[in-house]
Amino acid sequence: MIKQITDKEVLAEFFLKSPYVHLYKFMYMEPHMFPNTVWHASYDGDEIKAVSLIYKGKEQSAFYLLEDKNKNNASELLEAVINTLPDKLYSHVTPGLEAPLEKRYKVTSKKSQHTMGINGDMLVNNCIKYPQYTYKVNERDFETLYEYIQGINPGLFFGREMMKTGKYYMIRKNSDIISTAGVHFLNDKYKIAAIGNVATAPEYRGKGYASSIVASLVRDLWDDFEYIGLNVKAGNEAALKAYTKIGFVSATTHNEIIMEK
Repeated sequence: MIKQITDKEVLAEFFLKSPYVHLYKFMYMEPHMFPNTVWHASYDGDEIKAVSLIYKGKEQSAFYLLEDKNKNNASELLEAVINTLPDKLYSHVTPGLEAPLEKRYKVTSKKSQHTMGINGDMLVNNCIKYPQYTYKVNERDFETLYEYIQGINPGLFFGREMMKTGKYYMIRKNSDIISTAGVHFLNDKYKIAAIGNVATAPEYRGKGYASSIVASLVRDLWDDFEYIGLNVKAGNEAALKAYTKIGFVSATTHNEIIMEK
């Protein structure tokens, strides 16, 4: 049975059963985004088995269908909503569920991503190697960080709204920015933090700067957030190694697909 859901508490109760699978769905539950969302669930009796998200934004629409356990329910859910999807989509889909979408849409980009979650804080302090060069930054530094991040990862989503969290750091020596890290969003109610915009200049890679700045950020988040996660591109062994060193473990894998009819 497929039903539309409008109750945040019902959604959150289901997501918190597998918080890292559904980590980025919490972003769309924020007050400024939730009115533009449509949520559907596949039920077995009274129990939710899978949830889909359609977000209709001014600049970009999104579709999320992430379900590691109940893939049959997720497939039925996709069949029920596929005719309602926008013509252009940014999507996160559990591997094995994307075939019906790829029959209807032209895929312009597809990459596999790992979602990782922090597993204890015992390793964090040991990874903070450059505290004397690590600075917390604020909204006034947005243009500087934006130019730096786009220079390393062109097209990476980074908006001024993210810096309002107060959780952005840079490692800087003299006038040179070496590395940055911050959060995509924070959800205080459900204790969710999603790390993003981690960028290190190519000439400084392999020296522990990325792991140091992310560890500094994790230390800042640790006392207030129960679930601290991030996405990393599959095959990026340097990043996977750096995050594992801090204490992150891979929780789930999804395909990030950009497509249009």
